[in-house]
Amino acid sequence: TNQKLRAGVMAGVRASHGYAYNQADEFELVAICDIKSEVIDAFFERCEYTDYHEILEVEKLDVVSVATPDDYHTNPVCDASKAGLKVFPVKNFDTSLKDADRMIETI
Repeated sequence: TNQKLRAGVMAGVRASHGYAYNQADEFELVAICDIKSEVIDAFFERCEYTDYHEILEVEKLDVVSVATPDDYHTNPVCDASKAGLKVFPVKNFDTSLKDADRMIETI
């Protein structure tokens, strides 16, 4: 089908993920999340969130990029995976083996 995948970005406004989703024909960037609302305002005019739980609850996403700082990857990655989304953890996988193992088990 020609239906686009609904994409979201967690804390990826400064990264290129939002721009990449906007440019890819297969995706529709529908929401972003960053704890710094001023960063969102400078980039995005659609749905914006400062709490990643909201993006999972409100938006009907198919895929999400998790571009949080390395030591904050675990919960967003695991929660998005449990919500049934395709998850792209960005940068280093995590900062501890325990958290990395938790993500692997969840995904």
